[in-house]
Amino acid sequence: MLSLIAYIPTSFASAITAEEQVLKVVDEMNSAWLEQDLSRCISYFTLDTHFENSYGWSIANRESLKHFLQGFLFAKYPKIEQKYVHTGSTVEFLTADIALVEEAKRIDSQDSQSPPRWVRTNFLLKQIDGQWLIWKTHSWTPKSHDVPPTDFVVPNKYPQIFN
Repeated sequence: MLSLIAYIPTSFASAITAEEQVLKVVDEMNSAWLEQDLSRCISYFTLDTHFENSYGWSIANRESLKHFLQGFLFAKYPKIEQKYVHTGSTVEFLTADIALVEEAKRIDSQDSQSPPRWVRTNFLLKQIDGQWLIWKTHSWTPKSHDVPPTDFVVPNKYPQIFN
């Protein structure tokens, strides 16, 4: 009986929520991206992924994304040395196996001379065979000089993202 009691807390301690699983995929992919670990980075995407970066470039499938990272991005910037400062994430489950992660981050420049830029990314993740993978992305850079027409804009439901 004592062994059963000792076992219960251990099993609960090792369980992580679906939200934590989804955020872990995004965080680990971001780390692999900055470390330019191509195989690890690509492993977080579905085969039929659709990747769109903050410049509006669309890449349609994991193999094409691999070639883009290897042949262009990592080749052009062999020492990314950027620093992502994560400023907030939200997770919403659209279905039991599809999750939307909205993430904001500040990206500090390589040379420390340029001002940081802000990027927001939506990650749509799909659970395939029990594993969460990034299915679609959409990134954009909000412009600080854009002043929205406040009469029409809904208050931001994720205010922590911009703090």
